[in-house]
Amino acid sequence: MYSLRRSLFSVRASRLSLTASRSSARGFRATALDRAPATAHALKPLPSEQPPKQSRARHFTSTKFEDAPISANSKKAIVHEYLTDVQEATLQPGLDGVDLLVQAKTGTGKTTAFLLPAIERIAAEKQSGRPSRGISVLVLSPTRELALQIHKEAQTLVKHHRLHVQSVIGGVNVQREQRELREKRCDILIATPGRLLDHLQNSGLQGHFAGLKCLVLDEADRLLDQGFQNALEDIFKLLPDRQQVPRQCMLYSATLSKDIKQIASLYLNKDHQFISTLSEDDVNIHKHVPQTSIIVPVQETLAATLSVLLSDVEEHGRASKVMVFCSTTRGTNATADILRQVGRNRLPEVLQIQSRMTQAQRTKVSDRFRQAKSAILVTSDVTARGMDFPDVSLVVQIGLPANSEQYIHRLGRTARAGKSGKGVIVLTPRESKFLSQPEMRTLPIRPHPSLGALQPLDVDLDSQLQGQAYGAWLGFNSGFTKLLGTSPDALVREANDYVRGVLGWREERPPPLTRKVVGALGLLNARGLNVVSSLPRSPRPSYGRESYRNTSEY
Repeated sequence: MYSLRRSLFSVRASRLSLTASRSSARGFRATALDRAPATAHALKPLPSEQPPKQSRARHFTSTKFEDAPISANSKKAIVHEYLTDVQEATLQPGLDGVDLLVQAKTGTGKTTAFLLPAIERIAAEKQSGRPSRGISVLVLSPTRELALQIHKEAQTLVKHHRLHVQSVIGGVNVQREQRELREKRCDILIATPGRLLDHLQNSGLQGHFAGLKCLVLDEADRLLDQGFQNALEDIFKLLPDRQQVPRQCMLYSATLSKDIKQIASLYLNKDHQFISTLSEDDVNIHKHVPQTSIIVPVQETLAATLSVLLSDVEEHGRASKVMVFCSTTRGTNATADILRQVGRNRLPEVLQIQSRMTQAQRTKVSDRFRQAKSAILVTSDVTARGMDFPDVSLVVQIGLPANSEQYIHRLGRTARAGKSGKGVIVLTPRESKFLSQPEMRTLPIRPHPSLGALQPLDVDLDSQLQGQAYGAWLGFNSGFTKLLGTSPDALVREANDYVRGVLGWREERPPPLTRKVVGALGLLNARGLNVVSSLPRSPRPSYGRESYRNTSEY
């Protein structure tokens, strides 16, 4: 009976599967099935099989876990009744040990999709009396928050299997991780690339992977966006040779860029399967979400943001749930403080996540926002992708995103799981040229309705934070002078308007910057800066753009 059920499940899932052709000198080629507009809906269940209406809206299929070819121990740990599209499409090839390239949206159950077959395979091996020693499954994640989400789900799924899960991530004491790995069993390891590479090179962890059976790259596109490609190459060199120690490899990605296809050709077997559960609308969701732009002088950007937030509260009431993205870590801190001051008794609770917070703090805030019916989360790009926050009604982006891809990634936090949402980007006239970039012109961004006269905000920030946010603003925006055709003098004038009009700086001269920092920003000849030999306060903030571009930090 079990084998018959497995066979029937395999036939059903194969109808959702898209098989990738082999990589060649001509690049990535796909079969005709790749071009199917709605792969996830290729199989329409009978009316009697339909799952609850709410489930269908969240990508659930009519296939029940009780009918899936998995062990009773796994079934006992799973709280959902039905498999999602991506789980149904990937379970059988995952159980068969096939290499997979999977395109799926966040929030559709993809974590269970890659964990469940991996757990089943090592659990079966353990029951057969041939258990491997050391780490059997390795999952790489681009951010600490996503790694912790995966860790939590893995612990739930292995609850009845007597398997053990550990994680190694930035922001956690390295020595403690070393001790845990040395003294406790680890069957499944969840890791961020930088911290894993540190352990492989310095902690003697390499030997723990001698029996590695499965490797997963989750949010593979984000791993590349975050600049982890070199770290990935180094990690793969330190893992066992696949010819000597065969293993399954699975890449999960929301997008399929040329870089992803290249990574797939390097790390996956040539006969790997490509599976997508995205419809045409899913792929182009950023073209369907209502989006508007607000162009105001820099000193009015926070006042404009406040107006937008109040409008969302008026529209959604206690269901107003907003994410506000800032370009820098210090800017995130300052913006959150300002919104708390000016929005008191008018806005929902204002939370913030940025990379200088401890991991425990970030996790606490993430959980609080996820569970909140109404709140505002001010964040750097730590949360741009991978984190699943339900029911976000609005995404606001203040200032320039790094590129069009980042704009789309941020926008993707709203209009999820069949819900509605919208996006607003607040720019200065200088920054508005970004909207004329070829990639941005393809998006349906309309001018925002008039906000009327914007009143100056009365804010009171710590002077050190004002200086740090000012320097960070200059550090980030100095990287766009050529792209936007901005002179150094014009950039400094706008920075000085920002620190006075937004951050509330009241001194005659702007906050001081060291000559070394100004030189690194290429602004030594710019007029209007307050250049000093050294800063009187410690610690000295780092203002370089590179310090703020990759806010995930390992």
